[in-house]
Amino acid sequence: MGETLTQFVGVSEDGARAIMRFSMADRTNFNGWEKLDSRGKGGQGEVFRVRKGGDSPAVSVDRGMDAIRGCAAYASRPDRETAGREFVSFIRDIVREVAAGDRAPLGALKMLHTIEDQSASEKAGGRMAQEVAALNRFQHPSLVRILEAKPDERWFVMEYFDRGTLHGHLTRFRGDVLSSLRAFRPLLEAVAELHKGGYVHRDIKPANVFIADDGHLVLGDFGLVINPGAADPRLTDTYENVGSRDWMPGWAMGVRMDDVKPNFDVFSLGKLLWSMVSGKPFLRLWYFLEPEFDLERMFASEPAVRWATRIFRKCIVEREADCLNDAGELLMLVDETIGALRIGGQVLRKKDGFHLRCNVCGLGSFYVKIPYGGEDTVVFCDNCGHGFSFRGVKEKVGWE
Repeated sequence: MGETLTQFVGVSEDGARAIMRFSMADRTNFNGWEKLDSRGKGGQGEVFRVRKGGDSPAVSVDRGMDAIRGCAAYASRPDRETAGREFVSFIRDIVREVAAGDRAPLGALKMLHTIEDQSASEKAGGRMAQEVAALNRFQHPSLVRILEAKPDERWFVMEYFDRGTLHGHLTRFRGDVLSSLRAFRPLLEAVAELHKGGYVHRDIKPANVFIADDGHLVLGDFGLVINPGAADPRLTDTYENVGSRDWMPGWAMGVRMDDVKPNFDVFSLGKLLWSMVSGKPFLRLWYFLEPEFDLERMFASEPAVRWATRIFRKCIVEREADCLNDAGELLMLVDETIGALRIGGQVLRKKDGFHLRCNVCGLGSFYVKIPYGGEDTVVFCDNCGHGFSFRGVKEKVGWE
């Protein structure tokens, strides 16, 4: 049909497709939101791309079908020249109205399946209500927004992001630690707000992080969010394994739901940052130092990756005791790291040395190795001979 309309009426291919989409649209009413297409299906529900009708110009189903039948109806009239002009005008009006409708706000409709098991159905509905409540409570640019919700009717509409998820754009930050951290920070700040409010997301991964039109990252899919201190035992199994196994910490496997802590998300956030810097979708367990996953091997000529490794050592860990407590602590570490990278700071190891320009004569320089182990060191400018003393340290600070 698109070809017929394009040739006969002179409308664009997009216009022709708009008419076809309209004629095939699911007109089930969700308070004015109309389904366009499915964007994913799970065990408990399905997500659809939807468009808001309401005050936007709309075409009735009957008129849309008239446009389709019109090709034959107008072609059969004896006054072909007049009929042709009228048909062209008729179709162009419809195309304009449908195109205007296409510019109406888009959303992502999440609706639950009909479940025969009453207990399972009530649990799914309760989780949706909990998801909606969490999203309505926390307002942050890096948390997806609810546009409309009817949890008692088992559906809600949230923001829709045309650019998709981080999973499909991992190479965007590959090898650039500072850019990765700058993009990661607002998302981390949003999770810190969740943790302050007593919530744990439990499903942080690239596929659940959306890219907004301006490029900033937005965390979505709150279907597994939990407030451990206020968890309704009817909504989750006591020893339920939740989230994506590849993105959750090993210590959380099989724990009681009321024992889930914010460091669950810290582990996942660390792996998310690893994916951003590496450009890869998968890191096995906590093996970021294994040759296959070691960023310092992947980007041997990029010293900034040492800063990323420093962060991973406090997030992507095997033992819970070695992990930062919450996203707020991780945020402080990330801010410290961004500040150091902005001024060209380096993470140094004991074996490392570096040249510094003499700030007395401005011409010479001196070579310094880390005065590790408590011994003070004095070095001299190779031009003016001025001496510089460095106090030794007994503990590791900025190096590993």
